[in-house]
Amino acid sequence: MIGKTIDHYLILEKLGNSETTTVYKAQDLRLDRVVVLKAIDVPENDSDALAAFQKEARAGVSLSHPNIASIFDIIDQPGGRYLIYEYQPGGSLRERMQRAVTSGELIPIDRAVDYVLCVAQGLAEAHRHGVVHRDVCAENVVVTPTHAVKITNFGKARFGDGPTFAGNGSITGAFGVFVPERLQGHAVDHRGDVYSLCALLFELLTGDKPFRSKNAAAHLQEVMYQAVPQMAEIRPGVSEGLQKIVEKGMAKKPEERYATMDLLVEDLRKELRDGLQANDPLPEEPAVAVLPFTAVGGDAALSAFCDGLTEEVAYQLSSVMGLQVAATTSAARFKGRADDLRKVGAQLNVNLILEGNARTAGNLVRVILKLTDVATGYQIWTERLDRDMAHALQVQDEVGQRVTQVMRARVGGEPIVAAPVVTSGMTGQFAITMRSEPAVRPLEMEEILQASRGLAAPIEILTEAIRTALRNPDTVESQVALGYANAVLGKAPGMAEQAFLRALDMDPTNLLALTGLATHVMAPQRRMEEAEALLRRADTGAIETIMAMAWVQFWKGDYSAAVGLCRHAFKIDSNEPTVYLLLGRAYAALGQYREAIIACGRGRVLAPDDPRMAAALSYSYGRSGQADEANRLADELGSMAKQRYVSVLDVAMPYAGLGLGEWVSCCVERAQEEKPVAMLWWELSPEWKDFR
Repeated sequence: MIGKTIDHYLILEKLGNSETTTVYKAQDLRLDRVVVLKAIDVPENDSDALAAFQKEARAGVSLSHPNIASIFDIIDQPGGRYLIYEYQPGGSLRERMQRAVTSGELIPIDRAVDYVLCVAQGLAEAHRHGVVHRDVCAENVVVTPTHAVKITNFGKARFGDGPTFAGNGSITGAFGVFVPERLQGHAVDHRGDVYSLCALLFELLTGDKPFRSKNAAAHLQEVMYQAVPQMAEIRPGVSEGLQKIVEKGMAKKPEERYATMDLLVEDLRKELRDGLQANDPLPEEPAVAVLPFTAVGGDAALSAFCDGLTEEVAYQLSSVMGLQVAATTSAARFKGRADDLRKVGAQLNVNLILEGNARTAGNLVRVILKLTDVATGYQIWTERLDRDMAHALQVQDEVGQRVTQVMRARVGGEPIVAAPVVTSGMTGQFAITMRSEPAVRPLEMEEILQASRGLAAPIEILTEAIRTALRNPDTVESQVALGYANAVLGKAPGMAEQAFLRALDMDPTNLLALTGLATHVMAPQRRMEEAEALLRRADTGAIETIMAMAWVQFWKGDYSAAVGLCRHAFKIDSNEPTVYLLLGRAYAALGQYREAIIACGRGRVLAPDDPRMAAALSYSYGRSGQADEANRLADELGSMAKQRYVSVLDVAMPYAGLGLGEWVSCCVERAQEEKPVAMLWWELSPEWKDFR
């Protein structure tokens, strides 16, 4: 079937199959869009199979809801019957659950509840239109890389104008999908969907079905008579509220369940809002969350300072041995909120919370820090720092050092002693006196550039670079280092650009400052014309300038121009691996996979240990249909990661080439925390266009 055209749909690849259906990824040749083509086997004179096809088609075209997969087209012809669905990159909820179990983890509680809430909202809409799904299970729920949820497969649906289902005493199908009334031969209505969905919630939360006997007779006995197990005994942290929701939804008698799906939606929303994880045991080992610092009555500049301060403190705390630090992306959702800190701690799974705020008076900025014990709700440390706002980066660095010092004492079981406050010559201004200055390494520019190109771990190297550069900020090298470090680590907007501009004030022709400002600041902000104009000021004959311009064209979407500039760079240095890397990625963006494979292959000869080259080559193999080669290189990247730094987005590249959206999504979630440099160009790089 691959390569065949059905009506105006070109079959691209097979996505899966069941006994009666085969699902393909296809290209709509009329509207130039990717769709899902579901081929349904309807044997001649098979009235049941024909009815299932007609039901699914009818449900798909009659229902419109964000959580129900849309049917674009129906093809019923002598050669076969097909349904054309919207394409959603990702996989079934069952696949996501299996990956979680394989990795030794369960889907987070709040996300599991959110998935079920989305399904419930879609089913509520179907019920309002008289459609009962009757096959609610993880296989019939699709989850996209952005965690959008879609219900599929209404082939077993019942419509309000048709008869209700009543069993004839025969039992068919897989364990775990039957509701008690069906086993008794009674009618099944919309409350059967309620039962099945709450059974799915149980499975998501615990990793197993509520009734697990392998013997058919014993299993059916459990469904009919056994109470729902206590989920908290299987997974500590599942709240009593969730237990009550599942028990009510899975009541043996339909009249004891939620009368409508809307009532289940209401309780799920309430649990997400008020009760979720309220009973989670706090971690025994020290664990802290840095909540977003608050700008008190300030402008955009103070807000930017607070954003940078939050990041700086979290980064420095990651160096404290024995301390777990919650991801700043997780804590960010509490920005501007006044939640009960005990609930915040439970949701972030930490036992300590650091808060802070900043306010300005003239040129001064006052930072106040507060550390709270989640279990008791009491503050265990607070401190104040007044500083000159003109030295914002230095203030952030000092605050980070002080908090780190306090947390080391906390982890080590030592009493926290407030640093003495001393006046500094300016009335009302105070400084934190640090007991000792940490040793500072010399500024290693080559190491900084490696981290800024995705070849070395960025957080540790670039955080240290900031600290070192601030000790002697009045040099071109220090300002260039601050520019790259702030750009990659995502510091407050404008800091990276200011650093590069200061470097150019000192040396207007500095190549690292010119190219860094263009590629690491202007391009990610889509200021392509400014980046091009800036690079024209540089030495246009230098390979660094040519390649910077080529990258700008690549992120701009002019892949042919990028190829042309790479070919020009060959004339200067035909042994520069980066030229082959960009050439291969540009060819792949143009769909010229053979040329991309050749270019990346040559690059690997020159730089066999460069993970970016293996990632780009694997992507091209995947896109060209050579899955075995793509998977081989993906395994090679995994082995390489045990020996050296490999960016999590390089790990994701083979999955992107193979179209494995869920795997890409997992990598991107990690990337939000690890800050690989490639995240700067996530919105611009063509490899990720199907996953954004």
